[in-house]
Amino acid sequence: METALLESRIRFMTLFKLILDEWEDLNDLLPSGSPECVNLDTLSDDTWLQQFRFTRSEVSTLVEALDLPDVVECPQSGIKEDRVTALCMLLRRLAYPNRLVELEMQFGQEASRIS
Repeated sequence: METALLESRIRFMTLFKLILDEWEDLNDLLPSGSPECVNLDTLSDDTWLQQFRFTRSEVSTLVEALDLPDVVECPQSGIKEDRVTALCMLLRRLAYPNRLVELEMQFGQEASRIS
């Protein structure tokens, strides 16, 4: 059982790092006048559930259960995100249906950073 959990966590972290690897530094990508990214703290639980398929408290539980570091860094690109934002980006990317343009607007980042 522990081996299966460890293998699952390794697969998750590998996927997580692949997604982070595709993103570049936000300041270099965003043109001036780009929309501000969403403040996760201001979203209602209904919005969290709709956008990420988990409530805020469930995401917090996932962050702890996955034992994510405080800052998630992609070793290849050096991009850093706090653990909650990084997990939310992954969850939103995996939620169906979604389009990159929606993610661009939600996180204030270009599609090439998210895809």
